[in-house]
Amino acid sequence: MTIELAVDPAGLPDDDAEAPRRAWLAPATAHGVRLDKVLAAAVPEYSRNHLQALMALGHVQLDDVVVDTPSRKVRAGQRISIELVPTAQSQSFHAEALP
Repeated sequence: MTIELAVDPAGLPDDDAEAPRRAWLAPATAHGVRLDKVLAAAVPEYSRNHLQALMALGHVQLDDVVVDTPSRKVRAGQRISIELVPTAQSQSFHAEALP
């Protein structure tokens, strides 16, 4: 599925934020599509399963309202925002100094 999302300037990453936040306005092509599918198309570097977990933890919003239901249908023009908390696996790796 190809969904082109227009970046919402209010959702650009904040340098001071702990986890990056992204936001988009849902296009007509996303109308009626499950929220988790829209997010998976918009943020391909994260698995759909991880995005669903972020929803359950309250890191996803539609029109500034927290959404925890992956099957929620998106409407064209809605503002989608997500706080991209890294996966537990990616946080377990730490750089070590070379000898």
